[in-house]
Amino acid sequence: SSFEQGSGGAYSNPRAANAVLMLVERFLRKGYQLRDITILAAYQAEVDYLEERLRQRFGEPQSLEGTLEENGANFPLVTTVRRYQGGQNKVVILDYVRSNPHHDIGYLEEPQLTNVAISRPQEHLAVVWDGHTMTEPAEEVTAAREMFRTMRRFIQQHGTVLDPEGREVDQLGAAGAANAAARRAEDRDLDPGPTAPTKQPEPEALVGGGLSNTFRSLVH
Repeated sequence: SSFEQGSGGAYSNPRAANAVLMLVERFLRKGYQLRDITILAAYQAEVDYLEERLRQRFGEPQSLEGTLEENGANFPLVTTVRRYQGGQNKVVILDYVRSNPHHDIGYLEEPQLTNVAISRPQEHLAVVWDGHTMTEPAEEVTAAREMFRTMRRFIQQHGTVLDPEGREVDQLGAAGAANAAARRAEDRDLDPGPTAPTKQPEPEALVGGGLSNTFRSLVH
């Protein structure tokens, strides 16, 4: 199963976009303004899609003079990782977009891109990805895959992991426990049993507060 759409370097992912909007709402409830949030997507097609969805949800920016980054409009800045290499904001949401059964992540194999992205938040870093696409197969050992695995472990230990509906994974009850058991069994190449649900790749949100500098020191 694949949730990404597109080809040839132009990818979008509506399910990942749903998770991004969920995170925007979550940070608004924590007292942040829209202008405090920057969304970094891996592909321009996802940037365009996210901007459309944000306008549908929050309306047009209050000011259209200059760029959103310059005029301070109360609207999230949405851009690609490459274009935001010199910026920072209180909250950064990083959307990796890719989700496919072949674990194909294209140019995201360049670890420097993740190093740049995780250095941009001043207070909170949130990551939206299909963890299976980004971290598997387990036998593949590359700098980027190892970084993604380290990122996942670190935020699991020190941050908050959410499911696509915004629920914390330790609050999912029996269904969540069954999914977790199935994933652990698959990690060990074991049969998870006939009652275990079939795993499908889903965007998950890994939210870490005040973690970016610490994590960056781990992956360099």
